[in-house]
Amino acid sequence: AARTPQIVTCDRRGLMKLWDIRMFRCVHTFTVGAMEGSQMQYYPREINSFAYVDKLQQILVSDSRRVFIHEYNEGADPKVADANGIQLVRYNPTVNTFVTVSGRDIKIWDVNLGCLTNHFRDVVDSDITALTLDDFGRRFFVGTHEGGVSVHNLQDGKMLKQFEAHEAQVTEIMQWQGRNLVLSVSLDGRVHIVSDQFQETPVFLKITANYTDIVAAAISKNLSLFITGTQGCQIFAFDITIPRRIVHACETNDLGVVSLTFLDQLPAFVASYVNGKVRIWGTRPYQHMWRSDGQLQCLAWFYNNPEMQHKRWRRYAAKQYPASPDPASPATAAAAPR
Repeated sequence: AARTPQIVTCDRRGLMKLWDIRMFRCVHTFTVGAMEGSQMQYYPREINSFAYVDKLQQILVSDSRRVFIHEYNEGADPKVADANGIQLVRYNPTVNTFVTVSGRDIKIWDVNLGCLTNHFRDVVDSDITALTLDDFGRRFFVGTHEGGVSVHNLQDGKMLKQFEAHEAQVTEIMQWQGRNLVLSVSLDGRVHIVSDQFQETPVFLKITANYTDIVAAAISKNLSLFITGTQGCQIFAFDITIPRRIVHACETNDLGVVSLTFLDQLPAFVASYVNGKVRIWGTRPYQHMWRSDGQLQCLAWFYNNPEMQHKRWRRYAAKQYPASPDPASPATAAAAPR
């Protein structure tokens, strides 16, 4: 779309997606032929062309026989929705509210009443790409597309402190209230660990690793571990008490890491990958959960895609329980002793 940071794509089956190039994310998906407010849907044949008419704000899609027209409408009520789409949502259990992020704006929604209570416009200078709340629900920490990291008051959105910025987009940000630490990762391949206390010379620690594009991270307060995942399928676990020490590391042949999360009751975490595979990795303190050389041990894995998981089990069943030969087949008859 002209003069907007959005790209429209369409595949041959008629699935259209609206992408925000600032966030590198899909913000809307719809099917060609679907009519709003109606149960009727026209399924197109193989799509051969489409175009966007800027003046009319319409998308024209055609197959071999028909032309479909979809109109873009920005008539969303700002009190109940965001016209630019929601990038992030966080729940604040302290006051029972939702915090939503849309571009540079942040909105606070009351869960009980279902209404908007606060709207902070242009909180930072660039689009927000990461957000987290402190343990008391009084402050929120944001990371931006340009690499900025800052802390704000949740009551009025006022910036309380700004930290040294990354050189690229911040992908994850976390806060540990017990140690007064703010941890952020970025596409520049660096991990920042900063003290969030109000001191004249705040503690700033920068870890530079030999990899780039950190896209996921997770923290475990029970294990004092901080893990990061890259687009190259590398996962590193750092000891928060000794931040420059890499406790565990692993690398697989899967596609890039999508997300990471710790299993709080167990010394393990789960990693999901672009190809739909999910792996469970063991960590310290139990030695049988990880190898002595520091390499992480994969405890189990499976596919999130049901079709791929079914193929995996079929291969396993064929290997464990080979089918007995059919006595009526010509190959069996020829191999039988005479």
